[in-house]
Amino acid sequence: MHKAPSSSFSTASTEHEVSMDNPSDEADREVEEFQAKKRDWRKNEFQQLLSRETDKHRLHCFDLATSGVSASGVQSTSPRAEAPIPREKLWEIGLDEILNKGPSKVACDLSQRSLEKLLQIPYGNFVRRALDLPSDQIKTSLWTYEVLDAKLYFDLIKSPQHLNQLQDLKQSLAKLKSDPLIYATIDYTWQEASRAVLQCPAYEGLNGAGVGGLAFRLEATLDKFITRPLQEVLERADSAERLLQDLQVLGIRLHNSLRPLEADWSTPLNNRNDFLEQLRWNDVPALASLISRKDMALFRDYVPIAFTKDGAQARSILSSRWNQLMVDVKECMAAGIGLESKIDGLAQVCWNRLNFNINSDRPFQALHTTCNYYSLTAVVQGIQASGLQTECSRKYGKLIDPTGGYQAYRSGMGGSHALHFLLPALSAFARKDLTYLEVVTRDLSLYIESHRGPEDSPVRFNFLAIFTSCFRC
Repeated sequence: MHKAPSSSFSTASTEHEVSMDNPSDEADREVEEFQAKKRDWRKNEFQQLLSRETDKHRLHCFDLATSGVSASGVQSTSPRAEAPIPREKLWEIGLDEILNKGPSKVACDLSQRSLEKLLQIPYGNFVRRALDLPSDQIKTSLWTYEVLDAKLYFDLIKSPQHLNQLQDLKQSLAKLKSDPLIYATIDYTWQEASRAVLQCPAYEGLNGAGVGGLAFRLEATLDKFITRPLQEVLERADSAERLLQDLQVLGIRLHNSLRPLEADWSTPLNNRNDFLEQLRWNDVPALASLISRKDMALFRDYVPIAFTKDGAQARSILSSRWNQLMVDVKECMAAGIGLESKIDGLAQVCWNRLNFNINSDRPFQALHTTCNYYSLTAVVQGIQASGLQTECSRKYGKLIDPTGGYQAYRSGMGGSHALHFLLPALSAFARKDLTYLEVVTRDLSLYIESHRGPEDSPVRFNFLAIFTSCFRC
């Protein structure tokens, strides 16, 4: 039979019986025990940071500067009285609303409300869960899904003729690619109500907090998409200070990923951050050179194709590279991890011409790095999107002013030998305006030529062929 939702402060059991005769299960258990020991060691390391004023604020951000972290791991907490769930946190939805509004409209509402509930959970609670520390706010939030399940279940038991409407709601949620928490709840309710209405015996362990029950499913889903990626960060062989920086950046990423238009539940939270690693290990000129070399290779391979009728994929690749750098900068700036001045300097180095004296035994006798407006504008846009005002954003923000168009951009830059900001040129190309196509391809050719080594053949783009292909679009 369908069980009532568990207490808001009860802990769902997620332990499986392990057969000692099964080597695979035994190996999995040993791996989990090893990872748990690593997390305990990490808690102890975080505790040592409490004596350092510079790191206290980071620990407080994650609610770790408390008695919950100690030299001996997790301390026992005193019993709490179960607080009533605020009414605004409960789901104001029932079978009547599904019938009145229709499954599609209710699916949109549920999906949005579910994301709002996740956004209301302070990020530090997810970090605490990743460290096997208690988080009452997560438990309370997950319990509200159980309340919704119980409410809809008993509505359907009283009105079994409307069971198909719940199935339609489940299908609508699937089409919306809604978050897996609300989908798991509706799917579980539909399965349980179907068994009850059709008088099919429920299999053992399906209900309540047991393996297969809703509470178990909700916790497993949350762990898969959020908790486990955070645990992977905590298990890295790196200093606690660096890991706290990683976690702060991930907090910004998680918050942005839970916005309705940004939410993507096809994969767990991405915990990689190559840009942050490059920012740590390279000085500003070296990083600017590294970024420009990658950009140059990308432009060489895709820019000539991008301005043709068959260039949709090339345009997508070029836009993705720009967008990724912009997002990386935005996350690192908004996280406030102490690298803001370095990022601001990166934009200025991207702008200025740099001259490096290369040893005579190197392939290039002299590397002349010119203006990389492509990455410069991505960095500027990322700084502005973070909400911070810096010298760079004030000085170069006009380059990406959407009201100025390509002419305003061109007036703000000088010289050739450039990797251009492509958005204005591609936007003009979409309108079949080829005014700036020659500028982009000519300056790219000169840029690559200026970086050509003795063993490289000259690079020239056939502008006439590109121009002709544009008229076939």
